[in-house]
Amino acid sequence: MKTNRLISAMILATIFLSFTACSNDDDSINGGNGQSGKRVAKIVNEYDDFIRTEIFSYSNGKLSHYTAKYDNKTGYENNQTITYSGNTVVLKGLFDGSDCVQTYTLNNSGLATSCKIVNKNSGSEKDYIFQYSDGYLIGMSFAYSSKDYNSSEIYIFNYSNGNMTKLTHKDNYETRTYSFTYYNDLNKGNIMNEFMSDDLFAHRAAFYAGILGKATKNLPKSNGQYDVVYYLDNDGYVKTATDVEYKYTYTYE
Repeated sequence: MKTNRLISAMILATIFLSFTACSNDDDSINGGNGQSGKRVAKIVNEYDDFIRTEIFSYSNGKLSHYTAKYDNKTGYENNQTITYSGNTVVLKGLFDGSDCVQTYTLNNSGLATSCKIVNKNSGSEKDYIFQYSDGYLIGMSFAYSSKDYNSSEIYIFNYSNGNMTKLTHKDNYETRTYSFTYYNDLNKGNIMNEFMSDDLFAHRAAFYAGILGKATKNLPKSNGQYDVVYYLDNDGYVKTATDVEYKYTYTYE
C-alpha cells in the first residue's frame, strides 16, 4: 500500500508540474503571507442559523493554537496545536471532527511545499503538493487514499498585480474555472480570500500561520456570481464581510 501511494504521488507530481508549466519558488521573500501590523485573532462566520467561531492564538510571534467550533454543537470541529521545528510544521488534534496529524514541509523561504494529513480515526491519508511564484500560492494538488477509495485533484491559481484572478480546479471528473475581481481597498489584515475557503479548507490554519503564501493585495469583490461588501475599521482593516449567504466578522490583535 505504501509503495502504491508513493507511485501515485510521483505520478501526480509529474502531472501537476506539467500543468503549471514554469513556476518557481521565490527564495528572496521572508516566508509567510506578508503579515505586518494587526493580525487575525478571531473570525465569526454566520450562515443561516449556524455560527462558526475560529480562534487564532499566537506564541513567540507564531500561530500556536487554532480552534473552530459551531455554536449549536458540543465539542470542537477543529482544535489543533501547532509546533515548529526546522523546516517542519506539525498540526495535531481535531481536524473536521477527527483526530488528525498534519505535517508540512517548508522550503528555504518558509513556505510549505508539501503536506501529509493522516486521519487516525479512519486511517485515510491525503498528500498535498504546493507551488509558489513570487511568494504567492499558484498551485496545489493532492492524492487521497483510504481502504475503499482513491482520488486526486489539481488547483491552479493565476495572479495579476498581487491578486488571484482565476482558479482552475481539475478532479477525476471535470475541470472548472472561476474568475475573481477586486476592490481598490488594500487587504491590510492579510485575511484569506473567503471565495477560496472551501478549496483551502484543510489549510486555513496553515494560511494564517503564514506558511501558505501571501494574501491577496486587495480585497476580493466578486467571484462572478455574487459580490462581497466590506465594512472597514478606522485603520482600514476589515471588520465585517458579507455576501448573499455569509457574514464574516474579524477581530485582530
